[in-house]
Amino acid sequence: MEPHLFIILVIGLSMDAFVVSIGKGLALRRATVRDAMVIALWFGIGHAVMTAIGYTLSESVHQYISEFDHWIIFGVLAYIAFNLIRDALRVVLERHLAYTGSEKARSLLSDWDASCRRFLKVIPKGYKMLLKDDSN
Repeated sequence: MEPHLFIILVIGLSMDAFVVSIGKGLALRRATVRDAMVIALWFGIGHAVMTAIGYTLSESVHQYISEFDHWIIFGVLAYIAFNLIRDALRVVLERHLAYTGSEKARSLLSDWDASCRRFLKVIPKGYKMLLKDDSN
């Protein structure tokens, strides 16, 4: 592996471990030094194993997928982005329901999977008009 790619991999893995460890730490009621060591150990082992598996698989399948590997990544990232947007929309509707008691929000959330498929674009009318005016 080329040195600059290795450095990028290390930085990415450390950022991932940092973010997840913050989330895990916030989820604990009372974190002890033992908890921190166990979490760090599992992260270290997990990242080492994932890196080894990823490197081994990438070396063995590179010749078969190199022509369309970018489309695989695009699909994975699009799937993740869709789910993030979907989850954010659900949170917005849940908060709206909590603050207003809206029956529309309640009905959308009662069958969320079906309701979510019906959303095409969520854009306020005023913002849409503003965008239309900017294009002229």
